[in-house]
Amino acid sequence: MTATLELDGRAVARDDVLERASRAATGLAVLGVGEGDVVALLLRNDFVCLEAMQAAALISAYAVP
Repeated sequence: MTATLELDGRAVARDDVLERASRAATGLAVLGVGEGDVVALLLRNDFVCLEAMQAAALISAYAVP
């Protein structure tokens, strides 16, 4: 049984969210974002925002919505 996340009537598998966050974290690291850096987010409160916040956390950066 796969865990799912629900938002506004949409459901996404938790593993899918974590996979996209991991890819985004790699992209942030390639851009030079690292531990202790701040990543400003201008996103809707949606899965993409959650993924971006998780991506920052994966590389020990801070996400500021």
